[in-house]
Amino acid sequence: VSATNKNLEVGTELIAQREQQMGKNVSIFYKQDGGLVVTSGQGVFLHDVDGNTHLDCCNNVAAIGHSHPAVVKAGTAELQKIQTNARFLNPVQQRYLTKLLNTFPPELNTVFLVNSGSEANDLALRIARSHTTALRGNDVAVLDHAYHGHTQSLVDISPYKWYQATDGRTYRPKSTHVMSCPDSYRGIHRGAQNGPEGEEVAAKY
Repeated sequence: VSATNKNLEVGTELIAQREQQMGKNVSIFYKQDGGLVVTSGQGVFLHDVDGNTHLDCCNNVAAIGHSHPAVVKAGTAELQKIQTNARFLNPVQQRYLTKLLNTFPPELNTVFLVNSGSEANDLALRIARSHTTALRGNDVAVLDHAYHGHTQSLVDISPYKWYQATDGRTYRPKSTHVMSCPDSYRGIHRGAQNGPEGEEVAAKY
């Protein structure tokens, strides 16, 4: 991505503001080129401040595309009616959960509604620790480079976050055990992917 006239001007200004107002560990895509100043999105495309269109291959927020008309319509309609605490009763919530549970196998029959991936993973970790009968119930095994969220409990099991530290400290707790990612090309155990040799390599992981 190359910065164009308006993108370079606006992007440079926004980068300076971000560095003053936000934490330095909040990364910026294409910072070396002045960043990419996006103003809107539609489907799989992003539109920048200069009017250029970009195929969005890396955004992990818009799971079903940007500005999906059905989502915009439904969200707008609901926000015009009410936005309140889930401790009040509302038939919309139960209709949604009924439809959601109908897509699950019978043994998955209970739902916790949360507002972020970090909250979901933190809750999953708490449930696992409450359910386990292991002698060291707080220990967790994770894959190298894994990322699970921003809460302290999740940073403790996210090697991806430890490796970003610049202060020289080791952030892996003794209760977190890191396993190598299966990778027959760049992993610590390399070899053929198929046949007996591949099975032998897989067994080492």
